[in-house]
Amino acid sequence: MRIALFGATGATGAHFLNLAVEKNHEVIALVRSPEKITIQNPKLKIIKCNIFDQTDLAKHLANVDAVVSCLGGFPKNPETKMTDGYSKSIGPITEAMRAQNITRILVMGSWYNNNNGSDAGTGFGGYFLRFFLSNIIGRVLEDMKRMREILQKDANDLAWTMVNPPGLTNGALTDKKMEYEVGDRMESRKDKGVQRVSRADVANFMLKKVEEPIDPSSDKYQAQIAIG
Repeated sequence: MRIALFGATGATGAHFLNLAVEKNHEVIALVRSPEKITIQNPKLKIIKCNIFDQTDLAKHLANVDAVVSCLGGFPKNPETKMTDGYSKSIGPITEAMRAQNITRILVMGSWYNNNNGSDAGTGFGGYFLRFFLSNIIGRVLEDMKRMREILQKDANDLAWTMVNPPGLTNGALTDKKMEYEVGDRMESRKDKGVQRVSRADVANFMLKKVEEPIDPSSDKYQAQIAIG
């Protein structure tokens, strides 16, 4: 496959990049800071671009089979004091895809993007998680929600999937079989404490999903799924 990757310089994106080229996929890494990518591989092409400019993006997406976004780490907007990089980038990315007749896109979100964890379980663990989600990363989750709502409203012509992992670790890639549920979190694990998964395992899951044929009957088609 020929995959356009956003967020290749981030922790999860770097894992995705390495896994993809190891599996002989061609990867076009569209990044803000090319110097942050240190690996060299004949299957890798690194391009500096403006992720908020659909015209700039479109010219780099020719002959791409699928788009994967592991974007994150956006600074707050100095004017609004809000995190808005997820919602502001998804429109230009999807418009650039349409310009090149690309239909498949996976984006990375997070558990509890729908309500900032207001129902994140019971007991002390639930209290701690609600406090963390609301007060520490609440603005990030709110912008992920806006990104998802844009996909739901404006991307009915695309085969999109939003992959929501729980807490991320820097652990190594494992042979763990990732489970998933449709939605912004796994209801079956609601009262089982703080959930974590390695970035490497998330990247591996996303690569496997993008390799799958597009299936409009799948519960992962035009949906957000929580993994763990």
